[in-house]
Amino acid sequence: MANFTLDTGLLGMDIHGKNVGVMGTGKIGQILCNIRKVRRPLPHDASPASDQAHDQQGRTAEAQEGGIIINTARGGLIDTEALLSGLQTGIIGGCGLDVYEKEQQYFFQDWSAKNIEDSDLTELLGNNKVVLTAHQAFFTKEAIDKIVGTTIDNLRSWKDGKREVDHPNTCIQATPCKG
Repeated sequence: MANFTLDTGLLGMDIHGKNVGVMGTGKIGQILCNIRKVRRPLPHDASPASDQAHDQQGRTAEAQEGGIIINTARGGLIDTEALLSGLQTGIIGGCGLDVYEKEQQYFFQDWSAKNIEDSDLTELLGNNKVVLTAHQAFFTKEAIDKIVGTTIDNLRSWKDGKREVDHPNTCIQATPCKG
């Protein structure tokens, strides 16, 4: 039924004192950075063609051998083949992923009785240096309660006639631009 022995390769590691690169500094990444007291988080809006992506690649190269990568942003920010190679050689000591570049086909579905044909995903799932969740870092009772509350508040505001600048969650400037 389950193997709870200590010799199954599940030896953990403390991240205290380790070099940790955080990719994605939205709410989840920011909280992690605050907990870890990260001085230079990797940029959260990096797209493959952006200057931030090049900066992120350069800063990843600065990482100490055996460092830990945590990605809460987008799967495409990590070259999975390079990650797997780095894990195998020890350049990367471990990683925590809530995203995967080809997640759409697999995440939020039950694959327990099916073959996963993506060899990179299979290798990530089988690697004891990897913690991979199915893009569900948001999926806590507290986060869902907050999402539901915000949605209800937004519907009430809409019902009360609050639109555009008057809406509490607007991203429209309150004062018109002078031009």
